[in-house]
Amino acid sequence: MSDSILRRFGSTLMTNAISSGVSFTATLIIARGLGPQIFGDYAFLIASFAALNTWLELGTPTAFYTFLSKSRDARAHAALYLAWLAFRLVLVAAAIALLPHQWLDRVWLGHSRGLVLGAFGAFFASVVVRGYLVQLAESTRKTVFIQSAIAVLSLTHLTLVVFLRLSGMLSVPALFGLIVFEYAVLASWFALRFDRGLLDSGAETPDWRALTARYAKYCAPLALYAALGFVADFGDRWLLQRFGGSVQQGYFSLGYQFATIALLTTTSLLNIFWKEIAAAEELADRARARDLYNRASRLLFFVAAAGGCFLAPHSRALLNVTAGAGFSDAAPVLALMLLYPAFQSLSQLNGAFFYATEDTRTHVSISSIGLAVGLPLTYLTLAPRDAAIPGLALGAVGLAARLWLVQAAIVSLQCAVVRRRLGSEIGPSYHWVTLFLLGSLGAAAAAFGNLASRGLVLARPDLWAVLFSIVPFIAGLAALAWFFPSRVGADRAHIDRILRWRLS
Repeated sequence: MSDSILRRFGSTLMTNAISSGVSFTATLIIARGLGPQIFGDYAFLIASFAALNTWLELGTPTAFYTFLSKSRDARAHAALYLAWLAFRLVLVAAAIALLPHQWLDRVWLGHSRGLVLGAFGAFFASVVVRGYLVQLAESTRKTVFIQSAIAVLSLTHLTLVVFLRLSGMLSVPALFGLIVFEYAVLASWFALRFDRGLLDSGAETPDWRALTARYAKYCAPLALYAALGFVADFGDRWLLQRFGGSVQQGYFSLGYQFATIALLTTTSLLNIFWKEIAAAEELADRARARDLYNRASRLLFFVAAAGGCFLAPHSRALLNVTAGAGFSDAAPVLALMLLYPAFQSLSQLNGAFFYATEDTRTHVSISSIGLAVGLPLTYLTLAPRDAAIPGLALGAVGLAARLWLVQAAIVSLQCAVVRRRLGSEIGPSYHWVTLFLLGSLGAAAAAFGNLASRGLVLARPDLWAVLFSIVPFIAGLAALAWFFPSRVGADRAHIDRILRWRLS
């Protein structure tokens, strides 16, 4: 089983690195081609449906994957969930088409009905449909099968985006149409190639009422949470668009894209971790669940924090090289968003643990606290100083700081609950000490890189400073892993085995 987990994680990490890197490159090309303002509008439309989807899905994706992972009546679950997705697609498309113009204008702040429908289609295809296909494949341990297809799709998307950019046809409507077309092709290919025999058919005649009741019981605690999530997520982006404008929206969205890349290791491991925790729960194997959680949580936090702490001091150089000088003012936003994945990785891992153990009530209770306090704090950081209730008018920087602080507080509470339940040895100070060590290392490496680049006559000293920082930072990471192996979810014997294998 351990070999299976490592093989699936390795293949997922490799293909995710390819697809995420390619998709991120496409995003940078889009940002450069559209500029901060239009890119901000594009990001706002997509983010609005991400928030709406949080409400409409009512926690059903987590129930679906948890039930699939336990391999009981999997084929019936797949059919039932597909019908639910089709219902949501028709419901939202009809609502947008019939919504009075004045309401449409107030919610989406002046964007046309056709553009809003296009944004919904692009989001539904790239997130909802893709999620369904990935969950079907991952639940049957066909990780390589689906991740390879997504990597190919990402390469195709980049090629087509480059074509649109060079031909002068790059626009928001063209991007929405392209995304819908790409995922329609992926879904068709999946339908033809996926072996349905891998899904347990269970009873010959499924008890649809019992299956529906099982979903209702699992998702009932998530209903209020889904509503709060929609209000919080949509409210964050709407307030930023309302008070900060499209440019600030573009700054924040680009920083969020960088943060998504930093979560690569987490996203690669998450479904595998979820599947194995669900299987351990089914067998009442608490020792295995504890070992999986301890190793995964330490590794993910360390990797995400290390990436952020290295890149944050070089945020302006990163923006100048990747997105262009038009985004250089987003440097403080990017620095904060690069640190965000450290606690976000734990949030996703803890959520997967609660979902896999079917303890949605505890997860909702804790996470709802963050959602409830988040939106008022967003208003205070974004509202102008002369508003009826004055704010700080911090724009994208304020929203990034608010996300980071609230996430850190909620994750600390989640970890305390999991630690008590599993008997984990990870103490409450582990994350803050690790973050302090990595932050100090990143600052020292950046100082060394800046000093080294100033001593030479170079065309791009900011870029060379990043390159000169790599060696001292990696050396510091190696020292931390050697002297404090528990920080990375390993022990000295494990590191010795790796070194012997590499040197043999």
